[in-house]
Amino acid sequence: MVVFQASKKKLNLTYTVIYGTPDTIVGDHGRLRQILVNLLTNAVKFTDKGDISVLVSSKAAEGDRHQIFFNVKDTGIGIPQDRMDEIFEPFTQVERTLSRKRDGVGLGLAITKNLVELMGGKIWAESTPQGTTFHFTILAETRLWQAVGFWKNG
Repeated sequence: MVVFQASKKKLNLTYTVIYGTPDTIVGDHGRLRQILVNLLTNAVKFTDKGDISVLVSSKAAEGDRHQIFFNVKDTGIGIPQDRMDEIFEPFTQVERTLSRKRDGVGLGLAITKNLVELMGGKIWAESTPQGTTFHFTILAETRLWQAVGFWKNG
C-alpha cells in the first residue's frame, strides 16, 4: 500500500536494518504494522519529492528483551517548531490548508502514540523545513530460532 503510493509520487522508499538487530521479535505484529503504516503513510502524504527511509536498530535490555528503535525519515514539508508539541494530540492538524489538500482528520499520530506506549515504548519527532524524522521505540522479547530435526526409526 505504501510502496504503491510512494512509487506514484516517484519517491525513493528505502529501509536499513542495523547489524545486530534481532531477526525475530515476539510481540504484537499487528500493532507494529499499524504504527509503521501510519508513519509511512504520513511521510508519503507530506513528501512531494525526494526520499523516505526507515532505519531499525536495537539494544539489549533485561533477559531476552531488546529495545527496538525505529526512525522514519522523509524529505517532506516539515513541521513548524512551535507546533511540535501538538502533533500527537487527537484531531490536531498542523496546517489545516495542507491537511485539507492532503486529506486526514488528525487521528493517525495520536493512535500511533497510543500503540507505541502499549508496546512499552515512546515516540518523538524532529523536523526542519527539509523534512521530518519520527523516532519510536518498543520493548520486545527476542527468540533464537533453531532448526529442530526429527528422527524416524525404521
